[in-house]
Amino acid sequence: MRILLLALLGLLLSCSGAPSTSNTNRQAEPSDMVNATNASGSGMIHGMPVAEWNDLTSLERSEVIAEQEMLADLAKQGIYPELTPCQVTVKDHRSGVTIGLYNEAYVDQSTYYKESRQSASYKVIPNIKMGALLKSLEDQGYFEEAAEGGVRMRGSFLSVFVRRGNDKWTLNWGQVMGDENKELTYACSDSVRVVYDTHLSIQVVDNPDASDFFEKERDRINRDNAQRMSNRDH
Repeated sequence: MRILLLALLGLLLSCSGAPSTSNTNRQAEPSDMVNATNASGSGMIHGMPVAEWNDLTSLERSEVIAEQEMLADLAKQGIYPELTPCQVTVKDHRSGVTIGLYNEAYVDQSTYYKESRQSASYKVIPNIKMGALLKSLEDQGYFEEAAEGGVRMRGSFLSVFVRRGNDKWTLNWGQVMGDENKELTYACSDSVRVVYDTHLSIQVVDNPDASDFFEKERDRINRDNAQRMSNRDH
């Protein structure tokens, strides 16, 4: 499943310059995105008014078509832009490391990144990337095994939280729970981390340590990776 998600991300990255989808409380269907491409008789070309289409450069037209083809390919695999506000979070309770993702239906990327924060723990991803991630989690069995609600189970080492609209789920693992959910929890955590690590974000981060910041951040990442490898060996 990790390989499939990486392949999907590669497809998404190839069209990363395409405009994001507007926010509504439903998933987009393929007909919304692709089937309007040849309705020039109704004043639309590739889902756009003829006047707007004619104003585009050849490169911009190519990008619009590429996006529509990408969305059509993903739709064949059951992946659509996730237009409900979503938040996905992974917490390592022993190291204190938290990473998370919002989709653009949750918060506008430009607005979010303009605000200064203590860390870049969360990134904002396009709705289609969130749709791919949630489909990956679903295929792995996350929603079958996760408990409803956003509550960490006592004694858990690792938690994967998903919030979609008003619905919440939590998948926990810790030694007191045995090995039943260990593989699934780490697999789901890896899926979130793949999206987090491969999505570029430029954020304003408070830097009281000046030049020491990057060295400390590098050391924190190295400790995080070492801890995760140690967890898998036990």
